[in-house]
Amino acid sequence: MFRSDAGECRSVRRAAGVPLRTMVRAYTVALLTILGFALFPVLSVLIVSLVAGAAGCSVNEGSVTPCVIAGVDVGGLLYTMGVLGWLMIATIPVGTMLLAGWLALLLGHLAWRHFRRKAKPGAAPERTDRQA
Repeated sequence: MFRSDAGECRSVRRAAGVPLRTMVRAYTVALLTILGFALFPVLSVLIVSLVAGAAGCSVNEGSVTPCVIAGVDVGGLLYTMGVLGWLMIATIPVGTMLLAGWLALLLGHLAWRHFRRKAKPGAAPERTDRQA
C-alpha cells in the first residue's frame, strides 16, 4: 500500500468512497447467500412434502418407496431430497453464526461510515449513485 502526502493509505481512501448502493448490494448478496445455505435443507423437505402429497405418495427416511409421476419413478429422488433434511442439524446453527457475524459487520460498517462523516466538519455530504 502506498502512502499519500497526508499519510493515508490509498486503499483506505478507496474503501471510504464506496457508494452506499454498492455497499447495500454487497450486504444483500451476502445475506441471501447465508439464508440460502442455512435454509436449503428445509426447502428440500418442503418440496418433497409438496410433490409427494400432490402425487399421493408416501415418503419416509427408512427406505425408498416407489412414487410414479408421469410414468417415471421418482421415489429415489424424493427419498434423497427428504434425507437431505437432516443437514439442517448443521446448516441452521452455522447459518445463525454467519448471520450474527454478518449483522455485526453491517452495524460496524454503518457506524464507521457515520462517524467518518461526522469527523469531517464542513465537508460536503457524500454523493450517492442517484446524485451522479
